[in-house]
Amino acid sequence: MADSALKKKTTVSLFWSFLDKFGQQMLNFASMLILMNIVAAEDYGLVGSLAVFVAFSTILIDSGF
Repeated sequence: MADSALKKKTTVSLFWSFLDKFGQQMLNFASMLILMNIVAAEDYGLVGSLAVFVAFSTILIDSGF
């Protein structure tokens, strides 16, 4: 019976973790769409470069560095 409870908790945790990451990606995508309409084309390249830097920094931070 303990294995069943552990399996259920694991499944629920994986679902919420997936939902969290998916939500983050959707918010990032929406913010980029909004920025595309606000910022000029030349400046959007700079914003895109900074977004890539922030994404890689987030990956490093999440992995424990």
